[in-house]
Amino acid sequence: MNKFFRAPLAFAFAVGMMSSAQAVNYVSVAGNDITFYYDADFWGLNAGSVSGNSISFGVDPSYSLLAKVASNKPAGTNVQTYADSASAAVIAVAHNGYVLNSAVGFNLQGSYGGVNGGSAMTTTAGGDIYGGTFASGVFNSGNYINSYSVGFASDAQSPAAGNINVSQSGGDNGIQYSALGLDALIYANVYQHGPGNLSLDVASARYEFSVSAVPEPETYGMLLLGLGALGFIARRKRSA
Repeated sequence: MNKFFRAPLAFAFAVGMMSSAQAVNYVSVAGNDITFYYDADFWGLNAGSVSGNSISFGVDPSYSLLAKVASNKPAGTNVQTYADSASAAVIAVAHNGYVLNSAVGFNLQGSYGGVNGGSAMTTTAGGDIYGGTFASGVFNSGNYINSYSVGFASDAQSPAAGNINVSQSGGDNGIQYSALGLDALIYANVYQHGPGNLSLDVASARYEFSVSAVPEPETYGMLLLGLGALGFIARRKRSA
């Protein structure tokens, strides 16, 4: 397996908390113009669902965190953290007749509750995007394209409860590929100081891809024939 995880700078603070997820258990699922391969050791065996050319995942329940300090512990502190990462956590392979554009959309959703004085929560997600090829169940990374990242934070000055819905479009170097491989890292943290409860639920992640059709060889032949005919007509006019 060709490994290529490199943590984006936005997640440098969390590198020490990452666990090492080895991408050895891929599950494939077909979209309209793309077949997806996702790391079931990272996302879960039946976590992926496809709509068109996008794939969504229900995030591991380990990302549902609760920090609680009892009412009789005014100086008590409770911190809960979970983080995981995987190399080539998602691989997108274009069907015959298509190529993948390098731009990739990413969306992270969830919810939180209980934010009050002495509490704070944050969640971040992202990774690197690589162009390459896919053959015999192996993704071979070629060009590093870009990194994608999203983040959300709330503290004592923010509403006590709310939803998380953050998105970013990453990549797009103007080059098209037969396959794209994406690293993934998800980090979640809740901090409660003094009496109270703070919850964070990172619920889902979604990747959106776009493709372009590759003209059939017959199309190129007709184009060349048409250009040749136009050239012949132009020469006839000049000689007339």
